[in-house]
Amino acid sequence: MKEQELKLLLDRTTYEKLLEDFPNAPAPVKQVNYYFDTPDFYLGRNKIMLRVRQENGQFILCAKILQDASGSSLICTELEQTIPEAVFEQGKQRATVLLSHLPAEGQEAINTIVSPEQISLRGALENERCLLPFPNSPYTYELDRTLFPGNNESYELEIEGVENEAACRRVMDHLLTQGYTFTLHKEGKYKRFQEAAARLL
Repeated sequence: MKEQELKLLLDRTTYEKLLEDFPNAPAPVKQVNYYFDTPDFYLGRNKIMLRVRQENGQFILCAKILQDASGSSLICTELEQTIPEAVFEQGKQRATVLLSHLPAEGQEAINTIVSPEQISLRGALENERCLLPFPNSPYTYELDRTLFPGNNESYELEIEGVENEAACRRVMDHLLTQGYTFTLHKEGKYKRFQEAAARLL
């Protein structure tokens, strides 16, 4: 499916202010994102992210293919499939097992640029996600606190469902009028994971 999302980086003060301003938000959900790529991150450099997310006892396989980053938001094709834990455990040793469970579009996108045998588990991110119930908004607001390699913590607000550049501008203007400060950021967590991992080499 096509996904369009606006990514805003926050400082800790703004992150905590958002939590305080939405006391009725659901409890944060803990996620672990396991990333698979070649040793030189060839998939990532070609705008493809291959991930298994562990959340609430489920394992969700996802291939995300970047389509457009020319505006404020990122437009991606996102292909997801829930898999059994046993498949995930096998996939950690042989990524071809995971690829066989992707929809055909995801398999084709990966197979055309790299041999699946070159793909392996490159690492994981721990993330805590809170859905914020912004009133009178058709969009999904996801507040994240993420631990990157090197023990670096990052805070982010992702707004999913924005349909165009005008919608992105309205959302950002509204946040500013509510006193929330942020930095527009058009790199997903995986791109920042790659950069953090490279700094540790």
